[in-house]
Order: sequence, then C-alpha cells, then structure tokens
Amino acid sequence: MPPPLKRLTLAYSSDRQKISPPAEHLLIASGVWGTKVSAVQITGSRKENEFMNMRKRDQLKPKANVSSYIHFLLNYRNKFKEQQPNTHLGFKEFSRKCSEKWRSISKHEKAKYEALAKLDKARYQEEMMNYFGRRKKRRKRDPHAPRRPPSSFLLFCQDHYAQLKSENPSWSVVQVAKASGKMWSAKTDVDKQPYEQRAALLRAKYREELSVYRNQFNTRKACLQESATNQCRGFEQAESDTTDESI
Repeated sequence: MPPPLKRLTLAYSSDRQKISPPAEHLLIASGVWGTKVSAVQITGSRKENEFMNMRKRDQLKPKANVSSYIHFLLNYRNKFKEQQPNTHLGFKEFSRKCSEKWRSISKHEKAKYEALAKLDKARYQEEMMNYFGRRKKRRKRDPHAPRRPPSSFLLFCQDHYAQLKSENPSWSVVQVAKASGKMWSAKTDVDKQPYEQRAALLRAKYREELSVYRNQFNTRKACLQESATNQCRGFEQAESDTTDESI
C-alpha cells in the first residue's frame, strides 16, 4: 500500500529573493509524494516592453468621434454644474433628466449638435488617415442589410459639397463640413423643410426594408437551427443503430 499523499509545499527559491511584479513565476512539481516545488523565474521584460509600447501607441491614437446626443449631454452637464454647483445627481437620475431635455428641445437646436457630430466625425476620419498604429478590426457588415438613411443635414451637405469644393479646391473635408454647418445654421425652418421631408421619406423606406430583412434573417436562422438539429438526431440514430448491431 503506498504511503499517504503529502501536501505539496509551494516555496520561493532558496535565497528567498523578492521578485519584481512584472516577472512571472512558473512552479514546477519535480516528483512524487512529499517533493518540494521549485520556483523558476521567467522574466517578463519583453512582455513589459511590448505593453509599454502599446500604451504609447494608444496615447497617440486619435480620439474617437461621438454622436450628437453625446455632444448635447456634455454641454448639458457643464451648464448643470455651473447653474447648480452644490447639487449632486446620480448617473441614473442625471441620464433621465438629460434624456427628457433632449426630447423637449426643437429640431433647430438639435441640428446644432448634429453639425458638431458631423464635424467631429470628419475630424476623426482625417486624423485616422495619418495614424499608423494598431486599429481595431471592424465587424463585417452584412451586404444584404439595408443602409441607414442620411439625416436632413447630411442631405444638405451632399447637395452643397461639390459647389463648396469647386469654389475652394484647397479646403479639407473638415473645412468643407464647417462651411456646410454654418450654411445650415443660417437657413430658416422653411428652407430646411424640403431636406427634412426627404429624410423622413428615406427613414420610412429604411424601416420597411429593415423589417423585411429581419424577417428573412430570422427565417434563415430558424432553417439553420432546424437543419443542425436534424443532423444531430441523425448522428444519434446512427450511433444507436451501431450499438444495437454490436450487441
């Protein structure tokens, strides 16, 4: 009868030297019962250098653009702090107030934040063209999925982009977007109405196409699940028949 299994003791190296935090320790059991575990130090200098270089690259990476609602939220938060510096609201309560305020403002005021979001997006795209660091792999878009319709402001920019670019060939994308934003802000509600109507029609068409696409997607998904289930049942039946024949 073999002797009872002793508890393995995990110990540092014999000199009890303190090991730096970046180092990695590999504890290797060198035998059977009662054997001490020796410590093998694997220096993490290369991993540490790679991590530091990655952090430096991330610091140089352009800041991602945000939506029109985020621009409004940041502006609303700054105003709220100025007007009520001694009032503290939790994140949930503040988000609720901000959402209610966003729904109550006029389309003309929302257009200002939409213009800021377009400018921010153009800025980010231009800076990413000159960035050569690591980039996140974007999720592949389904080619059969309908594309989101442009907003009224974007339709206005599309109509005036060629004219502004021909009049100012040296302008960058950001400069053209800024000029378009100023022109849009100067327009009256009557002048903006045709673009808003076009955007509303495109949104209605997009919703219809999206509904059809989702129904087709769910149908394909159900067919694949049923096919996989039937295939599994076939394997189980074949295995059962083989077992019966062997008996």
